[in-house]
Amino acid sequence: MKADIICFTARGLILAHRIRKAMGEEVEVYYKFRGEKGEFELPANYVSEPVTEWAAERFRNSTALVFIGACGIAVRSIAPSINDKFADAPVVVIDEAGRHVIPILSAHYGGGVELAAQISSHIGAETILTTATDVNELFAADIFARKNNLHISSKEGIKRVSAKLLGGEPVKVRIDGGKIPQNLPEGVRILKKGESDIFVSPFKDKPADKYLVKLVPKAVYAGIGCVNDKSMAEIEELFEDTLKELNIEKAAIKGIATIDIKEHEKGLRDFARKGDYSFQTFSADVLKKLKGSFTASAFVAKTVGVDNVCERSCMAAAGKGASLICKKRTRNGVTVAFAMSKWSIEF
Repeated sequence: MKADIICFTARGLILAHRIRKAMGEEVEVYYKFRGEKGEFELPANYVSEPVTEWAAERFRNSTALVFIGACGIAVRSIAPSINDKFADAPVVVIDEAGRHVIPILSAHYGGGVELAAQISSHIGAETILTTATDVNELFAADIFARKNNLHISSKEGIKRVSAKLLGGEPVKVRIDGGKIPQNLPEGVRILKKGESDIFVSPFKDKPADKYLVKLVPKAVYAGIGCVNDKSMAEIEELFEDTLKELNIEKAAIKGIATIDIKEHEKGLRDFARKGDYSFQTFSADVLKKLKGSFTASAFVAKTVGVDNVCERSCMAAAGKGASLICKKRTRNGVTVAFAMSKWSIEF
């Protein structure tokens, strides 16, 4: 996890570099104090602006923040930037003696607990946890979502699930399509059907689906082909209409794929950027080697060297064990197909 450390004393700077040395180049060190920093021969970036502005920039870039100093400094520094527990950057505080590491923001879904534990293991500190589910060593729905790369589409239900666990009630989980795990944490029950507390599915709800929290696995890849210079709007229109037809949650889309000669197609790249989707390309040789039943086109084969782009590219992106859930759809020089990767859940 990328993290920026800020310290306020020379002693804190030494600790910051211990952490950086252990965690590698993804960690940057900053300092906000006057003194003889140079005597330690430790490289660091001086923060000339107010720390609130420094912190705000990290929040905008979703960079984890590590404060070496008092909790009060960290709280005042991040207060103007706090917005949503599922979007805020994780924030960790460490005392300058390196005894205690405390995740104070985005501890679960943002990965603050994970970062705190990692730092603690490197410096021999104690991780101080304050959230109720952590203190009581209970299952946490938001940590479960982060661990399995699940989009939380009904965030308001997280507290209700936690309240049930804290009240001694079991939490019922229904998994639609993925492999069901065998080893379950205490207090968790798996249902095959019926009303659940947590519902995991890449598909939109049916009338009978009742739950507190909906979690969506990012397991679907779209393969897209197009003639030259197709606009983002034209690509998006067919994509959206096909998703609706398939009843797939938009949050389930992990990425889009195409043939390598379309790598610089502006409409495709703009579409991937707008949706924050991964963008993969494959050579004609790679696509031709894929086994399966694909909608062949002699014209496409003559033009790009392989008989189908959209179906083959989404299957290539989805990987081993994937299934083609939608064959080629065509409109105005754009083609789209969808594949579901093999997905499973871990507790």
